[in-house]
Amino acid sequence: MTRLEETFASLRRRGERALMPYFTAGDPSLDATRRLVVEAAKRGADVVELGIPFSDPVADGPVIQRATQRALAGGVTLPRVLEMVREVRAETAMPIVFLTYYNPILAFGLEAFCRAADGAGADGVLVADLPPEEAGPLRAQADLVGLHVSHFIAPTSTPERMKKIARATGAFIYLVSLTGVTGARSELPPDLMQHLRVLRTITTKPICVGFGIATPEHAALVGRVADGVIVGSAIVNLVRAPPGLARPRLRGRRLHRRPQSAFTRRGMPIRAHLLRWRPRQPAQRTESTPRRLPSGAASHMDPSRHPAPVAAMGSGNSLGDGAFERRFCRRNPVLWGRLPSTVEAPCDLLR
Repeated sequence: MTRLEETFASLRRRGERALMPYFTAGDPSLDATRRLVVEAAKRGADVVELGIPFSDPVADGPVIQRATQRALAGGVTLPRVLEMVREVRAETAMPIVFLTYYNPILAFGLEAFCRAADGAGADGVLVADLPPEEAGPLRAQADLVGLHVSHFIAPTSTPERMKKIARATGAFIYLVSLTGVTGARSELPPDLMQHLRVLRTITTKPICVGFGIATPEHAALVGRVADGVIVGSAIVNLVRAPPGLARPRLRGRRLHRRPQSAFTRRGMPIRAHLLRWRPRQPAQRTESTPRRLPSGAASHMDPSRHPAPVAAMGSGNSLGDGAFERRFCRRNPVLWGRLPSTVEAPCDLLR
C-alpha cells in the first residue's frame, strides 16, 4: 500500500475526512511554497495538491490563473518544482499530489516525468485536460514507479461515465462540484450531494470534492458524504494577500499613485501633462486673403456666411487649424510625448 492509499485508509478507519489544500508552486516563490507546504502539514493537512504552473490553465479561474502567471514570471519551471518537492520531502512525509496539464508532462517526457516525480517524493498526479481514454501511456509509465494517476468526474457525468472513470483512476477520485472553472463560491450547487450519493453507490474508492469550496461550512457540508475536501482559490487568495496586510487606499476605482508606464510622461498621465500646455494661437487671415473652397462645397461652408476670421494652416510642424490633431490625436493619444516640441496639442481633444 502506497503512502497516499495508507493516508485515506487511515482516515476512513478513524471516521475522519481528508483536508487537501492547494498551492500554486512558485507563488509567491518556490521557497515560500516549500515553507507553506511544511506548515500545512504541521497544521493538520492530510494531502497537499501542488499546482505546476502552465501558460494556458483552461480549468482554472482568475485567482489561480494570476497565481500561475506570477509563478511563470518568477522563472518557475517543472524541474525547479521537482527540486523543491525533494526539499519538502526531507521535512515532512505528508502525501503530495501534482495538479497540472498534459503539455508540461509531454514536453518533459512521460517516462522522465514519472521517474523524476517519484524520485522527488511525489505520490500522485492529476492532469486537468487528460481524459482517461487518452491516459494510457502516462498511466503505464506511472504504474512502473508507483505514481497514482487520478481523474476528474464532472457534475454532468452520467453513471456509466462515472463507472468508467472510477475504474481508471488511482488512489482517489476528484469530483468537480460545479460546472465552470476553479474559484471560491458563496454557495455550493444544490445537486452536489445527490451526485456524491450516486458516485458512492458506484465505487468504494475515496472521493474528494473540489472547485468552489471556500468556507468551513462548505467543508463540513461536503464532508458528510465525501472522503476529502480540496480548498484551492480561497487559500491562494490568502497566500497572495494574508490577513493584516496593508493595502493601498483607493479613490473610486483608481489608486492614488499611478505606475510609470507607456501611458505616462514624467510620472503623470498624458492627459494631465497636455493640460499644462498652452496651445499657440493660429494666424488669422485678412480680408485680402479669402479662403479658397473646393469645388462643389456645401453652402454652409461659404465663408461669406461666416464673417468670423478663419484659422490658417501654420508652417513647419505647427498644426494650425487642428485638422491633423483631430485625425491623429484620437487614434494615437499616447504618442503625443514623442512629437516634436513645436507641435501644439489642443487639450480639449483628450477631455
